[in-house]
Amino acid sequence: MSEYTDLCKDRAQTSVLRIYDMQTGKTEEVMRFPRVIEAPNWSVDGKSRIYNSYGDIYRFDLKTKESAKLDTGVADTCNNDHVLSPDGTGIAVSSGRGGDLVSRIYKVSLADGIAEEIVSEPWSYLHGWSPDGSTFAYCAGRGEGEDMAWDIYTMPSCGGEETRLTDAPGLNDGPEFAPDGKTIWFNSTRTGVMQIWKMNADGSEQTQMTFDETMNSRTIDGNVLLEYWGYNSVSFFAPNTSYASSPEYNEEGNELKELIKALHDNGIEVILDVVFNHTAEGNELGPTFCFK
Repeated sequence: MSEYTDLCKDRAQTSVLRIYDMQTGKTEEVMRFPRVIEAPNWSVDGKSRIYNSYGDIYRFDLKTKESAKLDTGVADTCNNDHVLSPDGTGIAVSSGRGGDLVSRIYKVSLADGIAEEIVSEPWSYLHGWSPDGSTFAYCAGRGEGEDMAWDIYTMPSCGGEETRLTDAPGLNDGPEFAPDGKTIWFNSTRTGVMQIWKMNADGSEQTQMTFDETMNSRTIDGNVLLEYWGYNSVSFFAPNTSYASSPEYNEEGNELKELIKALHDNGIEVILDVVFNHTAEGNELGPTFCFK
């Protein structure tokens, strides 16, 4: 095990495994761990969760509440980027080898623990496995030092040539295939702060799907539409950071409270006007946030 993971073991930390029910909106606490666990993925049969901890991969049985370490062969320094195969017979992991932290991508058989190195280039982090099992999608750093560029790549899951899908400034990360395998969703800082994007599986038609609260325009059908009203709500009752005098995030709420208190101290009442028909909608070419 590496010096880094040995250091982590000395930390007093607690991880909580929870399950969120998307139908009821309720959260169930399943287990508390006296150590760091990360990236719990559902098994194909829904009976267990697969997570990583201190370089190893574990299967957590939801019925017995017990964890069992999985054999990942030479991939012995696994990080939190791992994906189960669509048929449930294997797992692909991003891992170092021999205790190092240089992440490459391996495909591991769950039957015998044999690990096959698929992506040999260093600084490669797996995120997506196509529904038909044929393709990996991953984030990778290519280049050296300040010239290293972080982009999205794909490669056949059996190995071969990697294909670069993005070529944009900043970090391009977290590629995940849509259920039909035709598109890939990812995140990117190319327009400023991190936003969600999608593209076709061949890298074409890269489209921004989420927008910063300070954005006051949007391009629809090639036309730039300006937001003249001065508000474009995404989350009601959440003060807009751009209206605050302090550039520090999370201070806008305090500023609003101070403003209302100062107005009350001077005998001025405050009426909160919530306009539900002015929200950050898009159309079929973009995201829709509608609260009407």
